[in-house]
Amino acid sequence: MAKNDLQLFRQSVRVRSGKQAEAVIAYSKTAVEAEVQHSLQGAARRIVSVSVVTLGVGILAALLVAGQMIRPLQKIARGTQQIAAGRLSYRLHLGRGDELGRLADDFDRMAERLGELDRMKEDFVSNVTHELRSPLSAIQSYVNLMTEDVRSGRHGNTMDHLTVIRNNALRLSKFVNDILDLAKIEARSGGLKLKPVSVFEIISEVETLFRLKAQENTISLTVASPDPTLTAHADEGAVHQIITNLVSNALKFTPAGGQVTLSATSTVSAANDPLLAQCLNNADPVEKKRFFMRLSVSDTGRGIDRENLARIFDRFEQVKEAKDSVKGVKGSGLGLAISRGLAEAQGGRLLAESVLGQGSVFSLYLPKVQ
Repeated sequence: MAKNDLQLFRQSVRVRSGKQAEAVIAYSKTAVEAEVQHSLQGAARRIVSVSVVTLGVGILAALLVAGQMIRPLQKIARGTQQIAAGRLSYRLHLGRGDELGRLADDFDRMAERLGELDRMKEDFVSNVTHELRSPLSAIQSYVNLMTEDVRSGRHGNTMDHLTVIRNNALRLSKFVNDILDLAKIEARSGGLKLKPVSVFEIISEVETLFRLKAQENTISLTVASPDPTLTAHADEGAVHQIITNLVSNALKFTPAGGQVTLSATSTVSAANDPLLAQCLNNADPVEKKRFFMRLSVSDTGRGIDRENLARIFDRFEQVKEAKDSVKGVKGSGLGLAISRGLAEAQGGRLLAESVLGQGSVFSLYLPKVQ
């Protein structure tokens, strides 16, 4: 040990006798520095080792987690490609409870809904084609018959042929108008103007409109004297169209000697109207407390069974037995769908209740003017 490498450390201390003493510690600076350096190197090696192990474990864990995420994401991506290619029956079925699992479940529900919409589109096109083809074929056939009659000098059946052509032309015209109305409702571009409207005036106008037809069919068409001051917050033209359609259907399906009644109730809500309460069962609390005015069209026709009652507001849905009993121009099955759409566009509801063999009641609920 070199002399100049020796380091001294002095410190005065008090001993038991009360006297002062001086403690002297001598150490080698080189040895201490070497020991410190050795300790630091050891610590550095341990830190590096722990870091390498930690990094390796982290990379391995990251790879495992990435694999767990990438595989379902790849499957979702393949599913998206399948849906984009039009294979709407493709499902993921990941069976996971995390966010990716919920995303896959949402994807499957979306694919199912797209499949339903695609089937609805196909049904719609099929129904539209059928509804257009039938009257067009009839018109074409009877025009050909009239042409042959004219060439042959026969004129006895001309009026009958013209009547058939006219009825089918009216059916086509009504069907096209119904399609346009339905498209406006679904596009929310109906241009409804909501304002206070007189319920009494609308009911009176509809009763006057169908009075002669009811008399021709020996059906009693009556108005259950509503309050002339009853007012609803609605679109007057839309309400008139709905009530007109309901009365037209009631007269169409009510046999001779039956009765069709128009009525209005001032104030109803989910609290005092069971039919409305059932409709608003899953609505928000504010909706359940709203007050409505109810316009009802009741008849003593053949009624509708429970199974068909749940479907009569769907597009192109008609009760076969009732449709077969109708003479003259048949309906397109769009009237009630349009009426319900118009009712909901005004913040209202269109509901039905019926007893087979006793008749039906269609009720239009409109927001009441306070």
